Amino acid sequence: MKSSIKRNSLLFTVFITIVVVTSFYLKDRGEKDTLLAIDKSDVFPSFSLQNIQSETVYLDNILEEKKVVWIYFWTTDCEFCRRELRMMSSFYSKYKKNGLEILAINVEEEKELIKEYLNLYPVPFKVLMDSKGSLAQELKVKKFPTSFLIDSTRTVQDLDVGGRTKMKKKLHKRLFDK
Repeated sequence: MKSSIKRNSLLFTVFITIVVVTSFYLKDRGEKDTLLAIDKSDVFPSFSLQNIQSETVYLDNILEEKKVVWIYFWTTDCEFCRRELRMMSSFYSKYKKNGLEILAINVEEEKELIKEYLNLYPVPFKVLMDSKGSLAQELKVKKFPTSFLIDSTRTVQDLDVGGRTKMKKKLHKRLFDK
């Protein structure tokens, strides 16, 4: 009996150690984010997606008019996305005149579900649909939210995976510290 308890205790300790070591290893330590296909200083791919009004939106056309674009991948079932979209709305309203555009890209959800969501939680910026998830797959976006901050040359200035965002400070710096 005692040996069984000791063995189970040892197995539990080994399991916890593996979990802790793995999470430390995967934690963002300022190195290239191996979970994504692109990193800081890489060129973000050009794309076009439909908005919820079924109009095609082209990234390159937006970049002709804007200084900084915050590209935000999200889903309706992401609780953190809901809170962050609300914060982004007030930030966008305040700084769009300074050259900020936000493209909130919903991944693999039906248009009607997105519309229902936006009726409950409206946003003032563009909401695009990556209906088949092809752009998210190309970039290897697997966690939501995932953010990219790009400049007018499509160069990735910053990125964030999984909602640890400090994007407001980074955006303020890009918009005003030039």
